[in-house]
Amino acid sequence: MKKSSLYTVVYLILMSTMLLACAKTPTAASDEASIAENAVPHENVNIPEALSLDEENAEILSNASGLDFHETVQRTDGKRIRLDAQVEVEAVERVDCYQYENMTITDQQKSDLLYAYLNNRASEGEDIYFNGIFQHWQLSNSSDPDDYYKYSTTQFLAGEHVLPREDIFMLEYVPRNLALDPFDYNLLTSISESGMTTPIKNVLENCEALLTAVSRQGQYVVDYVHAYGQDECVPFYKVVFKQIKDGMTITSYNDLIFRVDDDGIENFYGPVYGIGRSLLNSPILSVEQAVDVLKENAMQISFDEFGYFGSDGAFISLVGDELTVSSITLEYIVVNQADWTAQIVPAWRFNVGQTDDERNLLRDRVIAVNAVTGEIIQGRRSYNF
Repeated sequence: MKKSSLYTVVYLILMSTMLLACAKTPTAASDEASIAENAVPHENVNIPEALSLDEENAEILSNASGLDFHETVQRTDGKRIRLDAQVEVEAVERVDCYQYENMTITDQQKSDLLYAYLNNRASEGEDIYFNGIFQHWQLSNSSDPDDYYKYSTTQFLAGEHVLPREDIFMLEYVPRNLALDPFDYNLLTSISESGMTTPIKNVLENCEALLTAVSRQGQYVVDYVHAYGQDECVPFYKVVFKQIKDGMTITSYNDLIFRVDDDGIENFYGPVYGIGRSLLNSPILSVEQAVDVLKENAMQISFDEFGYFGSDGAFISLVGDELTVSSITLEYIVVNQADWTAQIVPAWRFNVGQTDDERNLLRDRVIAVNAVTGEIIQGRRSYNF
C-alpha cells in the first residue's frame, strides 16, 4: 500500500513538470511580439554580375588612359632610364592574344604583285629553275645581264625571326637596289634631312598601291619611315608597314618593308602571316604593374640596342647613358614560344626618344613588358638581311 502511494506521488510530479515545460510564459509571448514588430521586410538583393574578360580589360585601359609617369631609374652601372611619359591607349578597341600563323605567298599573290609593279610587262618574265627547283622569277630590262627585275622567296641570313622558319618574299629591281646602302651609318636622324625630291606623300601612295597585292590577309598601316643618304650615298626611304588588329599595330620580327628612291620602289620584301585563334584567358597587367616590372629589371635593358657601328667600326650611341621614355602604349608584339610556335601578345611598350624625330628614328628598337606574362621584350625588329 505504501508503494502504490509512492508511485502515485512520483507520477503526479512528472506530469506537473511536463505541463510547466510545455506552457508559454508571458515573457516568451512578449518577446515574440517584439520580434514581429521590429522585423525588417524581406527585399530582393541584386548581386552584380562578374565582369567579362573584355570588360575587365576595358576597365584596365580606362584607368591607364592619360596617366603620367615621371621618375628616373638609376642603374648600378651608372646608366639611367628616365620616365617622362604619358600613357596613350585611346585607339585601342579591345585586347586579346593570338596564335601567329606563318604563311607563304600564293601564286595568285605573286602574280598580282608582279602585275601591280610592272603592269603588262610582267607577262614577259620567266621562272628560273635549277635541278627542277624554282629559284626565282626574272624579267630582263635591257641587254645588260645585270639589268633585271627579280622576285624570289627566301629566309633571312641574320637577325631575329619567327621560329622555326619565316618565309620572306622579295621583289626588287636589282641594279638600283644594290645601289641603296641600308646600314645604320647611312641613316639620317630625320626625314627632313633627306635628299629625296619625291614628296613623302607620293612615296606612301605608291607603296600602298603595291601593298594591296599581298595584304589580303589583313589591314596594314605605315608605322615609320627612315631616311638614308649620308654624304654622297644615294638618298632613299625605308618605309615600314605593319598589320593592325583591335586598333593596335602588330610588331613582328619582320614587317613589310619598301626601299624607295626618286626612281620609284626598288625593293619590297617581308613575310605574310595570319592571325589565328584567340588565346587570352585572363586580364592583362595594368600599366602600373608594367612600369614596376621595367624598374625591377632595369639592368636587363640593353643600351647597346640604341646605337650602331660606324663605317670605321667604332660604336656610336644614340642615347648616351640615359634612355628617355616619352610615351607608353599598348601594342601587339610577336614573340616566339618554347614549343617553336609564335604568339601575337599585348605588350606595354616604352617608346624611347624625346622628340617625334627621335621616336621615329628609334622605332625599330623595342622595350616592352608582355602584358600577359610580365616578361621583358626587347630587341631590334625589321633589321634583317
